[in-house]
Amino acid sequence: MGVQHAALLYLAHFGLHRRVWQLAARRLQTRQQRLEVELGLERKLPVAGLRYLTQDGATSRLAHNFAGYLGLWLNLTAPPQRPVAEPPVEAKPEPPPPVVIAAAPTPTVPPPEPDGDEDGIADKLDKCPTQKETFNGIDDGDGCPDGIATVVVEKQNIQILQKVFFALGTADIQSQSHTLLDTVAAALTQHVRLTKVAIEGHTDDMGLAADNQALSQRRAEAVAAYLVVKGVAAARLVAEGHGSTQPLGTSLAELSKNEAKNRKKIEACREQNRRVQFRVVEMEGKAL
Repeated sequence: MGVQHAALLYLAHFGLHRRVWQLAARRLQTRQQRLEVELGLERKLPVAGLRYLTQDGATSRLAHNFAGYLGLWLNLTAPPQRPVAEPPVEAKPEPPPPVVIAAAPTPTVPPPEPDGDEDGIADKLDKCPTQKETFNGIDDGDGCPDGIATVVVEKQNIQILQKVFFALGTADIQSQSHTLLDTVAAALTQHVRLTKVAIEGHTDDMGLAADNQALSQRRAEAVAAYLVVKGVAAARLVAEGHGSTQPLGTSLAELSKNEAKNRKKIEACREQNRRVQFRVVEMEGKAL
C-alpha cells in the first residue's frame, strides 16, 4: 500500500482523478501512441505505455503502473515560450559612386621663336641675327661671332674642336677641359630644339676590350654629369661607351705591320681614338 499511497499523492498534487486515467486509457489504440492529458493548469502530461491500466480501474493495477513509472515516459511540458523577435537587419549602405578622374589636358607646346641664323638664339635676343654665334666660352649668349669657335652645332652632331682630357686610365676630367665643356653646356642651353644628345666615349686599342669599353662608358657618364651641373637637363643626355670598336684614321692593323717604322703614326692614331663625341639623337622630340 506504500507505493499506491505515493502514487495517489502524486496524482492528487496535479489535481487528477482516477476517473481521468480510466477515460484516458480507453483512448489508447496502439502501444506506440502518445497521449497528452490536459491538467487544467496550462500543463500537459504526455503518457506512454499505459497498457497496464484497464477499464475496471483496479487500484492495484494503478499502483503497479505508477511503480513502474521509470519505465514509462511521463513528461511535463513547460508553458509555451513567446517567440523572440530577431533584431532588425541594418541595411548596408550603398557604395559611393565611382570617382571619375578627368584626363589631364595635353600641354600645348608653343612654337619656337624665330631664329634666322639658326644659332639657337632667338632673333629678338640675338645681337647678330644674321651671323651665327661662335661658341668658344666668350659671350656665348650674345649671338655674335667673337673668335674661333670651339663648339659647332650641326644638324646631327655637335662638333667640339678640342679634346676632352681625362687623367690616365680614369674618368676624372682634367681642369684644362672645363672651359670646353662649359661651352658645350652653353650651346645645348641655347639650342633647345636638340632634345636628346648622345655623349660617346671612345678609347684606343691598348689593353683588354672589356676594360676599354667600361672605361669609355665611365668617361661618357662623367661628361654628362658635368653638363647637368652646368644646367643641362639630364633627360636630354644619354651616355654611351664604345671602347675601341670605332677607331678613326689609318688602320692600326696596317701600321702595326712595321711598328718600328710607324711608331709615331701609331701613337698619333691612338691619341686620335681617345676621344669624346656628341651626337644629336632627337630634334624637337623626333628621332633622327
